[in-house]
Amino acid sequence: MTASSSTAAPAAGTPDPASTPAGVPVAAASDVAGVPVSEVLAMGSATLYEASGLGCDLDPAFRPAWAGARLVGRALPVQAAAGDNLPLHWALEEARPGDVLVVDAGGSPFGYWGEVLAVAALRRGVAGLVIDGGVRDTDRMRALEFPAFSTHVAIRGTGKRWPGTIGSPVVLRGRVVHRGDLVVADEDGIVVLPAASVSRVLEAARQRVAKEEAFMRRLREGELTLDLYGFRELGRPVVAEPDAPTTGDRPGDAPVTAGRPGNVPATGERTGEAP
Repeated sequence: MTASSSTAAPAAGTPDPASTPAGVPVAAASDVAGVPVSEVLAMGSATLYEASGLGCDLDPAFRPAWAGARLVGRALPVQAAAGDNLPLHWALEEARPGDVLVVDAGGSPFGYWGEVLAVAALRRGVAGLVIDGGVRDTDRMRALEFPAFSTHVAIRGTGKRWPGTIGSPVVLRGRVVHRGDLVVADEDGIVVLPAASVSRVLEAARQRVAKEEAFMRRLREGELTLDLYGFRELGRPVVAEPDAPTTGDRPGDAPVTAGRPGNVPATGERTGEAP
């Protein structure tokens, strides 16, 4: 890593932080590496995940630092140590417009990132932050509209001892993230799509969106999901008559229990696309 990124001319089509008036954040890019940001945000993380057919979702422990935060960008992986945010300062020198800092801080509950770094990141066109660790100044980041996703909100301060690594793959709770992967995050979750799969996944997501729009029209006309998705053939439940007494609704009655057939997956097991 060199300091050349702070003095070299920006690549064609990218914002130049030096040309932006003081105090004004660099505008969000309309596309990142050919990916239409507004379209991808409208699709959302859940649609992209289902369309991908990949294990590309990050752990649900990652949550937006403020309500409504969303981001799309290229991953710039950063490795930090517990309670040390020096690598994040170095990462801003390395970052290009449209990058998302994806930081493995080991899940430590320290305030690695706050208003100061958010302002600096906006000036360089950074698209957002995903960190397995803590952030603070969440109200200020909301006001700045800087999207951050973390596993903690924490005010505990950090040291400056180890410069870390920037650009090498990191592992976030079992998911490997490479530089240049596409990161999409919203209030539903976060997906990280391998760069080589982005075009295929986007096309599959467009087809899924079109199919779901057609389904929504039919649902508004009164059809049931049982018929739209062909669920009737999976089996009919035992349904009690409305006026029939229900075992277990009075003191002393045996509780109602229902065994799960051996071939029915437990809740949370993925067996295919969810509607």
